[in-house]
Amino acid sequence: MRPLRPLAVILLLGVALAAAPASAYTIYLKDGSRIVAKEKYVVRGNLALITLPSGTQSSIAASEIDAARTEQANKSNIGTAVAIEGGKAVDLQQKAPPPPRPRLQDYIKSNAGGLRAPDKAAPPAATAANTPAAALRRSERAAPSRAPLPDTALAGEIRGFATARGVSSIDVHQGSSPKRPLLVFGTSSEGALFKALVVASNTLLHLESTKPGAIEGFDVLCETPDGGLGGRFELTPKLASDLVSGRYEITRFFVENVRF
Repeated sequence: MRPLRPLAVILLLGVALAAAPASAYTIYLKDGSRIVAKEKYVVRGNLALITLPSGTQSSIAASEIDAARTEQANKSNIGTAVAIEGGKAVDLQQKAPPPPRPRLQDYIKSNAGGLRAPDKAAPPAATAANTPAAALRRSERAAPSRAPLPDTALAGEIRGFATARGVSSIDVHQGSSPKRPLLVFGTSSEGALFKALVVASNTLLHLESTKPGAIEGFDVLCETPDGGLGGRFELTPKLASDLVSGRYEITRFFVENVRF
């Protein structure tokens, strides 16, 4: 029996994929490729004798086989899940669909990030006084008055950048320091609040690249239609980058960074 050439190995993978039964045996090679066989290979001298799912017998050098990986993969019954993509064999793992993004109210109900939903069994007056919205209103009343951002050109650029990205309700004020503008967003829903955070992050990264050193971050305030607050945030370039890139999931970002 002659050794299999690399091209023949790839072709046999394609044939084996179409014909392989559920009990097929996958042989992992040290170069990263795989061969689907009917059963475990047999070593004879320097050769590994392989019976393909079609019944055809062939062989390769036994030294080419990653024996440990092959044994482990087939022991856990994951060795047969392969396919050819772009000329390469890749795993086809049976995965459940990714879970939906956690809702903010689910985080609150589970007390994540120190938030707590109001007790539905409590008397109406006590419940209203202890909701997150009520705490936010108290925080807003205690906040200093808003002053306009001295750099009117910068304020206009921030508003224009945010408006171009679908945020129609935004005001720009002086924040906690000269280099930290306060962005006030009108947010009527959870989705609008999350969008405001993403747009604020994109705006911050835009200014960081076009006006280096002009600002250090944003103070972000989200307001609800009833006059309460959706949340306060101290947005830094690092947080903005993590949020925009997806390294920081938006709901977790809210819970871990909101300030009342």
